[in-house]
Formats: sequence, C-alpha cells, structure tokens
Amino acid sequence: MALAGIWDEWANKETGEIIHSFSRITTTPNNVIQQIGHHRSPVILHESDERKWLEAEHLNQITDLLEPYTDDEMNAYPISKRIKSPRENDIDLLQPIGEPILPK
Repeated sequence: MALAGIWDEWANKETGEIIHSFSRITTTPNNVIQQIGHHRSPVILHESDERKWLEAEHLNQITDLLEPYTDDEMNAYPISKRIKSPRENDIDLLQPIGEPILPK
C-alpha cells in the first residue's frame, strides 16, 4: 500500500542544518474509514498510480488521485485497545478481535 505524500529539504538559515520534512496527504474518508469514526483518511494510491504520483512535475497531473480509496478494495476489523500504549509491542496487537466492519 502506498500513501500519497509530499516532502521537502531545506536549510535552516540560522544554523545551516539541513531539514528533511514530510507530510501525508489526506482526503475525505470512504465508507470503511467513516465506520471507524474518522473524518479524514490518507490518500491511498493504487499500485498502477504510484509512478504517476512520483513522476508528476505539476499538481494538475495528480489532482485526480486525491480521492478516497475504493470501498470494495478494503476492509477493517477491530484490534486490541492495547495498540494505544507505547509500552505494548507484540504481534498480537494486530490480530482481529471481532468481525470485519463490512461483511463479505
């Protein structure tokens, strides 16, 4: 899965330090993300669009990609609330503890 983002590199004029920055691009949520209760979602790129995103020289070449990901190509399921703790770090955190949000 590839998420759309932008990056930049610039020099701090006071210290000369090179700063690397990155931001993920978000859009409105699709039905799956709305069911989770989020009001925005990262722009998820289809594999066929990844190169187009990376090679674009102008924003108008990629604005059509800034749409919610297709509902029928994703799903979600509940996982342990332990995921919120930075002290927790085991694979069981990612195991489903309930049914998928959208029935198959």
